[in-house]
Amino acid sequence: MISLLQKYKRTLIISIVAVFVLSIGFMGVSGMKTMAMGDAVAKIGKHKISYKEYTMAYDKVIQNYHQMGVEINEEIINMTRQKVLEGLINSKMLYISALDYGINVSNAEISYDILNSQMFNDKEGKFDKKTYGWTVNNVFRMSVSEFENSIRDYKLALDFSNLLESISVVTPREAKTFYRVQNGKSLASSKVAETQGLMRKVKQQALMNEYSKYFNDNNVITIKKI
Repeated sequence: MISLLQKYKRTLIISIVAVFVLSIGFMGVSGMKTMAMGDAVAKIGKHKISYKEYTMAYDKVIQNYHQMGVEINEEIINMTRQKVLEGLINSKMLYISALDYGINVSNAEISYDILNSQMFNDKEGKFDKKTYGWTVNNVFRMSVSEFENSIRDYKLALDFSNLLESISVVTPREAKTFYRVQNGKSLASSKVAETQGLMRKVKQQALMNEYSKYFNDNNVITIKKI
């Protein structure tokens, strides 16, 4: 299972983002309380993840696997189900946190993204309202309002994710100081960028773990068996 996840991790993440979902990986779904919630596959506080959202993300991943020539077996299906649900839950966590911190996404930002997306252009390369409506309804299987709300949710989650990431910035001076304390000697100039990268990953993981614990302590997360 782990080797399969590693092999197809990039495809999984790209597929989920393609339907406006972020997969950050704060936590797994094991250990969460299960319950029946109608058409919702998961609930975080008062916020629900609909079965429609889940099936769209899942179908997109499976479709990409088919295009890559991946053999779809029971192990792939089980892995995909779990990781898609985790990605949706993590995305919703970021979205809720963005709202709590007062982060906003304006209508102008959403319009800009739509108008500049090539998938909605006509043959002359210009935005076409009919193409936009048809693509949203038939490809994304959403109404226009649902689609635009999903963009807003995605951008809110992304903004909060970027906020967390910005806290993890490591300056060259910090990298040099850290290296000198750990190794008792100065860090070579050619190794500064590499050390910065390693320190940033450690800081990011620690921050994510701390934030995940805080979020879970202050929110009830429930899921439905799929």
